[in-house]
Amino acid sequence: MDELVGRVGGRFKISLTDSTMMRIVHSTMDKAHERAQSKEGVIERLTEISKFYELAVMQLDGCLSFVQEEADRSFEISNEEVLWDLTDFRDRLIGRLKELELFIAEKDRELTKRIENELKFRQALEMKERDLDSLCAKIKLEPTKIESVEALSLAIRELVMNLFLEIG
Repeated sequence: MDELVGRVGGRFKISLTDSTMMRIVHSTMDKAHERAQSKEGVIERLTEISKFYELAVMQLDGCLSFVQEEADRSFEISNEEVLWDLTDFRDRLIGRLKELELFIAEKDRELTKRIENELKFRQALEMKERDLDSLCAKIKLEPTKIESVEALSLAIRELVMNLFLEIG
């Protein structure tokens, strides 16, 4: 990128509005980068990184339009090289952005499936607890008056094993 900036060398005239817009995009990119570094959750961090890439593509598109305007005014070979380099860099960023979006979608699906499995597990556990309560009632014992802690522990282990067999 430094080589690219060196080749451009301040030959472009940019309006104050364009310069201000580029500064705003750059500032927003910095903020997105900071948030991406500070987020703790995987999905949140990936979302912030995705925003950073989107802003980088916007900034590159702005640079491309500046270079294209200059190239239209003069026919220097170096402008074509700069255009090629900027376009190549933008295309690579877009590729990374698409990869990141696919990765986010995959993680979202995994998280959704995990939540669904946890819900099924909770429902099955509640059902087993009701079954245990009804069995205890049938043998005239209250759930809190089981003779020993070992018997309770064994009953819970059996319920968990049955639960895993039903879910798995």
